[in-house]
Amino acid sequence: MYNSTDLYIGLFITTNCKKAGISKSTFIQSKKIIFSTKIKERNFDFNIPFGTKLESFIVDPVHKKIKIVFNRPFSYQPFRNENVAHIYKVIKDFWGKRFKNYKFSIQTLGYPIEKLIPNYYRSSHLFYDSTRIPPKINRPNPVVKNISKLVHFKNGLYNKNIVVAPSHGWYFNTKKDRWEWQRPRLFQSVEDLLPNAFCIPYLIPMLENAGANVFDPREKDIQTKVVVVDNDSKIDIRKGYYREKSFDIKNNWKTGTGKGFKPGKLPYRVDYNPFTKGTYRTIFSDTVVTGKATWMPDVPQTGYYAVYVSYFASKNNVDDAHYVVYHEGIRTDFSVNQQIGGSTWEYLGEFKFKEGYHPDSDKVVLINKSSEPNKIVSADAVRFGGGMGVVSRGGRTSQRPKFVEASRYYLQYAGMPDSLYNFNHDANDYNDDKQDRSKYVNYLNGSSVNDKKGKGLGIPVDVSLAFHTDAGVTHNGKVIGTLVLYGDKGENLQTVFPNGVSRLANRDLADIVQTEVVNEIRNKYDPDWTRR
Repeated sequence: MYNSTDLYIGLFITTNCKKAGISKSTFIQSKKIIFSTKIKERNFDFNIPFGTKLESFIVDPVHKKIKIVFNRPFSYQPFRNENVAHIYKVIKDFWGKRFKNYKFSIQTLGYPIEKLIPNYYRSSHLFYDSTRIPPKINRPNPVVKNISKLVHFKNGLYNKNIVVAPSHGWYFNTKKDRWEWQRPRLFQSVEDLLPNAFCIPYLIPMLENAGANVFDPREKDIQTKVVVVDNDSKIDIRKGYYREKSFDIKNNWKTGTGKGFKPGKLPYRVDYNPFTKGTYRTIFSDTVVTGKATWMPDVPQTGYYAVYVSYFASKNNVDDAHYVVYHEGIRTDFSVNQQIGGSTWEYLGEFKFKEGYHPDSDKVVLINKSSEPNKIVSADAVRFGGGMGVVSRGGRTSQRPKFVEASRYYLQYAGMPDSLYNFNHDANDYNDDKQDRSKYVNYLNGSSVNDKKGKGLGIPVDVSLAFHTDAGVTHNGKVIGTLVLYGDKGENLQTVFPNGVSRLANRDLADIVQTEVVNEIRNKYDPDWTRR
């Protein structure tokens, strides 16, 4: 609303500029000062986020256009058809009849504010911004597909690849020469742990149940025990924990020509990549089963264990490698696309296994039956469980379960190149952990149909979401609310992704998620919950 002083000055200039001989440029400059002040004081009848300032005001009398540009804080609000129309009306009314025939463009972030309305909230698909919609492409088969499920998805999140990154984690502070939390303790919890309490039991399974493959830069199995069965572990072969069979003398298992997993000696040095120290095995595919590999764990304790498989990927591999998990005698079948996502751990699911060695009821089997014969089926290590930290920093491991550690250490264990997680050359694990998460997403996505020029595992990533709980309090007990961050430009200030999609899609996702979360909290728990 106008205060009395502003209204008086505005009317004086408008009604007396001609009589007083005030030039048009002087009028505009005077009006601009008032406008800028009202914006700074947040004295208009529309939402003006804190910190909003007028960056520029350009009048084009020849083409009868006015461009008003606000700084970035003005974008810290949701734009919808209704409030965009209202903002334009209020601003046009302020500038009065003198400019009634001018076309106004109100901008922030380098875009007119109407462009910042997510497609999801636009009144019709006819008004959608097509640059934010991914192109229709021939996507590869899912990295992992549970083919034992009674219901198979065709829509929803089927064959979508989503990265969910719970924040922070237990890390090594090089300056203090100790392992510690990244965030302060608050209300008997800590933010390094709390996001996992949302993501592992709730968010990730919900996305998986909707058909998605979910990737996590941190360990997502809370099981503190672990068993790794690998073809390179001689003791395992001698005990029969890893076995191969071939039913065709012309098609036998052979050692692959590339690098594979090898457990190595624990703990791992910071430069040790277990997926470059060993070998893997291969056999040609067939339309019937003519070969199989079996991994049989000696389970240390009855309980639930995540099962991860690994393999060497190539374009010559099958895209439907058939794995079978036997857990307490129950059989669950999976199809794994071995053309992508190799030389790392691929998550199949969580299953209950009995304590001890039970080769008939608790095992993982890979058969060479495929829809495409004469392609390569690759077999490398299989992991059961999450386990304890294995990376040594400052001469000692974390002494904590892997799932509470920061992403830096899991990514090393998962075979990522050290250029991805060790940016600061062993000097600052805290910064490494912040930087490696986005690099991990890019590495997953590299060489895929989404980023053909990039280097990586060839998995087309559709969505990446970091989950924080932002532990904090205010001295007056005021609600802090929900904050969402997104990137509208890439490392080299690109405004599009490698596949050509506008990075405004990032803003759309952030806006939609924040809107849903804030509305739910306000409706069910706290009507004063704020949107930051």
